[in-house]
Amino acid sequence: MPRCVIVGCNENGRHTFPNDPKLKKLWEKATKIKKFKASKNSRLCSKHFKESDYQEICATTGLPPLCRHLKKGVVPSIFPWTPKPSTSAIERQNRYMERSAKKELFPPQNPIETLTGNYSMEDRNEVSDKEENLPEVQMEIEIKTHEKENTVSDERKDQSGL
Repeated sequence: MPRCVIVGCNENGRHTFPNDPKLKKLWEKATKIKKFKASKNSRLCSKHFKESDYQEICATTGLPPLCRHLKKGVVPSIFPWTPKPSTSAIERQNRYMERSAKKELFPPQNPIETLTGNYSMEDRNEVSDKEENLPEVQMEIEIKTHEKENTVSDERKDQSGL
């Protein structure tokens, strides 16, 4: 079986270059090999495609395919030179997810009421009720943050080809 054309990749190439000239040119550019022209034997392995690039359901049967087929129009995007997200970017994203989880649970209040302290007794009772539920709310925030972190982690695995 032909090898993957990517320099440094020792996998067997399963995916042939597309016949469509425009798409084929995009694939050739993605390889970053100078003056590369794909032949009928040129192949890429599955390591260079995201999980989302593959068909989940067979168009003819409506069932999951027996072997993996690429969706129409996809371009390989995972290569050794593809930058990985930095730890600071990951930390920033985690902070963002935590803030958005808090905003879902505690929508912003009217800033004028907050500044003037213009609360009725009903409002004060509502605040004390929320204070009693604080441990439950904190647990809910942690759960939502954990769920979002898992989603981001799964997306990163898909992007890195794991």
